[in-house]
Amino acid sequence: MSLHTVPVNVGDILRDTQGLNAEAFGAYHALLYALWGSKGTLPLDHETLCRIARVRPSKWGKVWDKLAGYFDVEDGRITQKRVTKTLEKVIKKVGKNTENGSKGGAAKALKDKERALANAIANATPETCQSKSKTNSPIGETSEAKASDAGASETAEPLTIKAQIFASGRPMLERAGSDKKSVGAALGALIKAKGEVEALSIITTMRASGTGEPETYIWKIVKGKADPAEDTGAAPQLELVMVDGKPTMQPVARRAA
Repeated sequence: MSLHTVPVNVGDILRDTQGLNAEAFGAYHALLYALWGSKGTLPLDHETLCRIARVRPSKWGKVWDKLAGYFDVEDGRITQKRVTKTLEKVIKKVGKNTENGSKGGAAKALKDKERALANAIANATPETCQSKSKTNSPIGETSEAKASDAGASETAEPLTIKAQIFASGRPMLERAGSDKKSVGAALGALIKAKGEVEALSIITTMRASGTGEPETYIWKIVKGKADPAEDTGAAPQLELVMVDGKPTMQPVARRAA
């Protein structure tokens, strides 16, 4: 049911209007429809009501005498209890459906975004381009980072996005000299400021580009003093290149304009 459809309970109307002749019955219907389209209220202006009811002005007085008891009059306006009650139900239902639709659409959009990001990370980060052999590690990757990644890949269940952020970001920050407490504070602030999906994208890109002083850079992002979409030191574009005969993802070199 929507606000564009006038609900009519035929049984109730026929029972309530047994004392009306055809002309008054038709006028009653016309006024009910007008009330519905006007959100349940009309001005108590007899010229206007006569026109809405499609009754000749010379007959309106007698017709209104028969209809007046079906309406409530207050502050110079008329309403009808059944119309008001039904309108309230429909408005509430329409609002609920709209809210549910918005939540469903937002949840689907977030799920699609997370899936797309997961696919992009799986297909584009250096970790997935390297061989399982220790000799095929990307440039700059330490044995500590490889051990951390290997441990993460052997877990029984897929990591949540938040867990992936800490699994990738913690080793990077600790290698750069950050202690455990400051690592947790920095990554937590990044998640709060950017959301889990974007935070994971930022951490992944920082690892790929070998960002210097990563903790300092994260706090700049959190405080709005750095834009990972524009800062080439933290968000480079990646390209697949051959290093020692092996395919490796590396930042795209900036070319002069």
